[in-house]
Amino acid sequence: MNSYLIIGNLKKDKEPDKDFEKILEEHLNYQENEVDLGNLIISGPKEDGGDIGIYLGDEVKDFCHNDPLVLEGYLDYEIIKFYPNSINKNLIELFIQ
Repeated sequence: MNSYLIIGNLKKDKEPDKDFEKILEEHLNYQENEVDLGNLIISGPKEDGGDIGIYLGDEVKDFCHNDPLVLEGYLDYEIIKFYPNSINKNLIELFIQ
């Protein structure tokens, strides 16, 4: 199974409007569903807005293109395929506090 780093960047030309909070909630639910399916391994917001995650599986383009924030024009994803060769066994404890 292929691994991908996904980087979501908020579009600078699209200002959040009254619908943004609703779409953000849909985005978070969409991501949580992929976590439950085992596709999205970890994700979270970046300091400057947008988000970052690790996705397993070649459906990554479909996942990114169908994200509610992408569909509504707020976010673009950069998809980077990578080949993990070292994994910390304490990964969960490192990120979930």
